[in-house]
Order: sequence, then C-alpha cells, then structure tokens
Amino acid sequence: MKRKSHGILLALLLAIATSLSTFPSAAATKPLTHSQALAKWDGDKFPATGLWLLEDFNLGFNESSLSKVITTNGITQGVLCESLADEKCKGPVELYQILNFDVCTPTSQLSCIAGIWAVDQSGKRIEGELVQSIPFEAKQFVAENVELNLPKSSSYGGIWKIPGVKNAAGNENYFAATRATMSKGSQDKKFGYGEIESGIVPINELVGGYGARILGASGAHTSSGQTRTPSGEECIALEVGKCRERVEFPSGYRFGMTLRIGEKLSGWYHGRLSLPDVSIKDWKNGQEMLIEGEPVKVPSLDFVVPNSELSESAKKRLADCSDKKVHCGGRGKTGGIVQFVGNLNHPLTTEWLRDFNKDYQDQSTRTQTFWSFKKMFNHVRDEFKSCGDRAGSLTGLVLTNSLAYASGPPTYDTKSGSLVYKVSSPHYESNGEVASGTYDLTLKSDVARCIYGFSNAPIKADISITGDDGEKRVATTVAREKDGWLYLSAKGFTFSSPTIQVKLSQEVATKAEEVKTAAVTTPKVSSPTKSITCVKGKVTKKITGTSPKCPSGFKKR
Repeated sequence: MKRKSHGILLALLLAIATSLSTFPSAAATKPLTHSQALAKWDGDKFPATGLWLLEDFNLGFNESSLSKVITTNGITQGVLCESLADEKCKGPVELYQILNFDVCTPTSQLSCIAGIWAVDQSGKRIEGELVQSIPFEAKQFVAENVELNLPKSSSYGGIWKIPGVKNAAGNENYFAATRATMSKGSQDKKFGYGEIESGIVPINELVGGYGARILGASGAHTSSGQTRTPSGEECIALEVGKCRERVEFPSGYRFGMTLRIGEKLSGWYHGRLSLPDVSIKDWKNGQEMLIEGEPVKVPSLDFVVPNSELSESAKKRLADCSDKKVHCGGRGKTGGIVQFVGNLNHPLTTEWLRDFNKDYQDQSTRTQTFWSFKKMFNHVRDEFKSCGDRAGSLTGLVLTNSLAYASGPPTYDTKSGSLVYKVSSPHYESNGEVASGTYDLTLKSDVARCIYGFSNAPIKADISITGDDGEKRVATTVAREKDGWLYLSAKGFTFSSPTIQVKLSQEVATKAEEVKTAAVTTPKVSSPTKSITCVKGKVTKKITGTSPKCPSGFKKR
C-alpha cells in the first residue's frame, strides 16, 4: 500500500471582498488579511486574490484514529473504524492509522516520548518534569500491540515544566507531542510508519467554557464547548474546561526531545529548528533519538488584493492557471473563497511567492517561533539512497526557517561537487525588519564520505548563498564534525529566493587514514577453494585449498 502524506498546508485564496472604490490600494497600504477583508466589507462582493501560506502544525489537535481504505474508480477514501475489532475493518483490508505517541513508561515496548529539556547559555541542561498527559476521547484509545507494531496511544502528548525557563506567558510549561501516520496493506502482517512529526510548544493554560474535541463517525469533529482562544486561534491539547494557547519561546535557550521508536527507521528528516545536535542509540528492538536545537522564527502570509490592482506577474500566473498552462494544485470552495491546497515544500509554492512578490510587498503577515522536526516521506534522491541505506538509521536533517523550501534532501550537483538546496521567503518580517535566514544540514559522516568517496581524514566545507539575482548573500557559516555527524550551518542571510550550496572537501589522507578507510570501505573477498586427489601407491588423499598441491611423494590423479 502506498502510505498517505499529510503535508504542510498551502492555500491560495481567491477571495470575494467589496467595491473597488473602498478597497485600499495594495501599492500604498499593507494588504489586508482575508479575515480583515471579510469583516470590513461584510459580504459586499468583487474579485480579489491573495495567498494564504502558513506552517501547518498538526500536533495537539486531533486524537488517534483508524480508517479502512477503499479505492473505487481510482478515488481513494477512508471509512472510520471504531477499533481493530470493528467488523467492517477485519480481514484482508487496507488500514490507515493516525497515532499520537504516549509518554514513555517503564513497560513501553514500542514508540513513545521519553522527555524534553532546555539548555541555557552557559550550557547547563535543565530537565523537564512531566506535569500531565492530555487524554483524548477514550473510544479512540489504541492499546499497545507488539504483534501489529502499534504503539499505545491514549493522549495528545504531555505537558512538561522546565524549571526556571519561562516562556512569553511567564510560566514554565511546554507541550510536547509526536504524531505518526501508519498503514497496513491487505496482506501485511504489521503496520509500517509513514510520516512522523514531533514538536515542542510553549503554552499558556486558559480556563473557561471549553469542550473537548469529539470525533464523529463521519470523521468530523464536534465539541460541547469553545475550541478557540479569545484571539481566535485553535486551542492545543484541548480538555473540558481547559485550553492551551501557543505562546513564544524564551530567548537564549536551546530545547531538546528524546523520542523512542519501536523499530530502526532510516531516511531523512526536515524541520523548524537550528544548530542541532543529534544522538541515536539502540533501544530494545528499535532506536532512541535525541534531537536538540534552537527554535526558529517562521513567517506566514495571509493577504488579499483587488484583481484590478494585482501585479502583472500575478495576473499572468492567474491567467495561465485558468488556461491550465501551469499547475495550480487541488481546489476547494467555501462561501465564495476558492482554496488551492499543496505543500510549503512543493515547487509550486516558490512560483506563487515569486509571481505575487510585489502584491505582498515582499513582507510576511506574521512571524511565529517553532521547534519541530518531521520525517521526510518518499523523498530520497538516487544519489543519497545507496549511501543512506548503509546508515541503518536517520541519514540526515535539513532545517530552515524559510517559508517555502525544496522538497527532500539537497541535490548533489556532480559538476560542481556541491550539495544544492533552494529556499524562498519574504524579505521582510511582519514588523518591517529584514528577515534573517537559517539553514542547517546535518549528515551522518559515513554517508558524506560515501557520497564523495572520502577517506577518514577531516572534512572541510565551503558554504555559499546566492540570490536569484546572482548576488552573493552574506552569512555566518559553521562546519563541524562530532560523534559521527557532520554539522553544516548558515545563519543571517537574507531572502527572497536564495540558493544554498555546500561543497565538501578534505586534505590528502595520511597513509594510516588510507589504510583505515580501505579497511572500512573495501569488503573482504574470499578466494575460491578447490580440491584435488593425490595418490601414493594404495594411499589416496584429498587436498583442499585455494591452491592445493600434492604432498611430497604423492602424484595428482
């Protein structure tokens, strides 16, 4: 079964607003958000177009759920199962599980969250203290099933207190969660992992008339109370009477998570953090991953502009879209609003950002701080596959705070010998300041050596950042190798659409390094053996070896 991918949301809004005489000029005034436009003009209509691009953070919103997958006339849909015992989901059927990891206990056999921590500027590590898990609706609980490879799931995740590390709300509370998609084909014996997403969120608890989310038979959610904060944001880790709202991280701290996976997963991860440290070790039949890094500021876009005032490049994009000369993504319509759905790491996103650049004035609508990482799904380039498969676990991480970014690991350019990666983002933050870009490539050292054919001599890296205008962008770059990992980082460069190139090199290996490398990379090949029969009078001997010879006095028969 091909596993499903729930990517980051890209919505391209074709909004209906009001009369041209009252809509402010996009060139003179900062464009309105979609909700501002609807509120201001109260349904009076005329065509306006905009973009809605935001980081999709799935954690803490939806409980675990199991679905039977049905494909009819090429259309795939899911039918919700109450449990594995549900009659309609028994037998040789295709199943799809969305699953939230529980907090680890001493008896955990499969995947779970072991804990979180923070590191202050002096390098002191401050362990998080578990306050509580946040349970969801009991009927959606998943019991641990080693035979089917299903981890226990009864909560959205947990709330930890990190003593002395106060977030923007003035408290020490942080919500941490991991969400995975798992699937099992009709003939499979076990569920296998698709996507895995983990994150840490600083939170503030609100008390009031809030109601827990309840998953209905159709897959739609209902609630007996409020589900949004007073500012209109969706509550994270919602409970009856309690809502957790996202707040900003404190400055000057790094954050980390220990994640345990019930099997050894190889491949690449991408995410929203910077200057990472990675450690992986065996845990039971799987692995324990420790990932630490700095939170990063990620921009978003939400604006509308009257069609008559759109830039020429935006008008051409819409015309080509209507004439089906370019791909526009999937589309849904609600109340006069047309949405095109795709991914922030889809090439289409960069194209729309480029064509609408003048319309959003190269400035983001909002900036929020994130700390998260996700497993890449079906994004392993050929040049990495053979070398990455040797890693036996996480191959590498690609991390950036850019709004849009390339799908998958960097591309290996054989001509220049560089690892190439492209990003795209507004040049200015929502407050008008120039946005500062971050890019981190973390790669297993043996994978890098395999790709380049390097020895065990130290690796050097040259990191360059070039704008789409060919201009070199200034950045602070760091390259280091530690505990079997190669860490490459660039910070402080500017957007809009720079290309990041990393070129690895190393000095001529010493004789000892050449010998060590040969021992590691050159497999031992045994010479073939053969047998001969030797005779001396009535005595017969059978001699076996790579180059067998008869003993003195014997003759070969």
